[in-house]
Amino acid sequence: MKIKNVLLLIAIVAVTISCNETKKKTENQTDMNSETKTEKTIEKTSKTVSNTRFEKLEGYYVKNTLEFKEDFMYIAVTNQEDFDAVFGIAKTMNNKVTPLDFEKFNIAAILKIPSRKSDRIKLQKYTSSNGVMTVGYDLEKGSDQTFDAGDLLMFKIPKGITKINFESEGKINTINVN
Repeated sequence: MKIKNVLLLIAIVAVTISCNETKKKTENQTDMNSETKTEKTIEKTSKTVSNTRFEKLEGYYVKNTLEFKEDFMYIAVTNQEDFDAVFGIAKTMNNKVTPLDFEKFNIAAILKIPSRKSDRIKLQKYTSSNGVMTVGYDLEKGSDQTFDAGDLLMFKIPKGITKINFESEGKINTINVN
C-alpha cells in the first residue's frame, strides 16, 4: 500500500512539473512573438514616417552617478556600453525588464532630476519625419515624499532617427543621435 502511495505521489509531482515547463515555454513563445511584432514595426519605420509606434522600456533605473545641470536631461544611446554607463537593470519579482537589441533600435530617454516630489513624465506626442523624431511630454506634479527620486521615460527609437526634438511647455530641446 505504501509503495502505491509513493508511486502516486511521484506521478503527481512529475505531471505538475511537466505542466509548469509547458506553460513556461508557451509564455516565452508568446513574449518572443509580441517582441518580434514590435521589432518588425520598428524596422519598417523609414525616414519619411509621420507616425511611429511608441514602445516604452521597463525595468531600468538611472544610475546615481549622473549629474543633472537642469531639471531634465535628454539622452539617446546607440550601444550597450553607453547604455550601461547611464542605466542599470531594476529587476524585481513583479516587473519585467524589456530586452534591448542595439542592432535593431536605439534608445532615448527623458530623465527628471531627483526630488522629494513624486512627479511623473507623461508622453503627449511621438512622431517622426525625415530622420527627426518629435517627443512631446508634460510633467504631472506629484505629492510630497520622504525620499529623493526622479522619473524616467525610456523608449525605443528606430535606427533611421538622427535627431530628437523634446517638446514641453513651449520649449524645445534638441539632441543628436550618434
